Amino acid sequence: MNLNSKIYKENLRIDEDIKISLILKSFCPKFSLRTLLEFGYAVDSLISHKITRFHHDIDIALVIPMYEEENEVLEKILTYLNAQTSFSWYSLPTSPHWFWLRANDPDFPDLPRQLNIHVYRSPNPQRYKNKVELIGKNGKVFTMEITQGYIHNANGEKITLEVPIPEEIAAAKIRLVPTYRKKGETIRTHDISDISRLIETPFFNKGRCLTILTEYFTSTSLSDPKEARKLAEEEFAQYEGLSL
Repeated sequence: MNLNSKIYKENLRIDEDIKISLILKSFCPKFSLRTLLEFGYAVDSLISHKITRFHHDIDIALVIPMYEEENEVLEKILTYLNAQTSFSWYSLPTSPHWFWLRANDPDFPDLPRQLNIHVYRSPNPQRYKNKVELIGKNGKVFTMEITQGYIHNANGEKITLEVPIPEEIAAAKIRLVPTYRKKGETIRTHDISDISRLIETPFFNKGRCLTILTEYFTSTSLSDPKEARKLAEEEFAQYEGLSL
């Protein structure tokens, strides 16, 4: 293969993205943290087990102990990434509970590498194997279920990754839609595609997804569980039977 071809460079970048997620995972035990691969790469790891499109960033759920200072954790992550990879990582200003890390990529001058790290707090991030307890915006503890996904890289090697269950990923994407709507923005095509792919899989549990959405809307915007359930069903219904 031509080492300068776009396809070769994209495959190389994808493989390096997966390695970066594993590097972050190796960092966690030292500091009682936990990482889960989220969104685009996670969907591929659960359904196709291969990369179906070029991903512009890596989405990571970072679970930290409830007493940790986010800025201190961020500095530790930057130090570790810069020591373990060939890139020079730096952080961009963001909102609370979100680290946005970037590194210039010589193969893609107009498309820097990006790590979107969504920060969650937990009483004990590593207590359970197949779930993690998280502290919601209302201060209450709720559970995120976890499973194992895997992706075959460009060399055919099987890479096992820890990811949220499909229903958690779909709910996380669907619950962003009202936020987009309030801002006058539309949900991105690849997000719609990811939701549709998850919902159409034979192992997807619609009831579980609706429960996750209901619990989220109850803890953030709606105090009435019935209204939260109604909103969950309305948002979910937009993606049933939709194929892209």
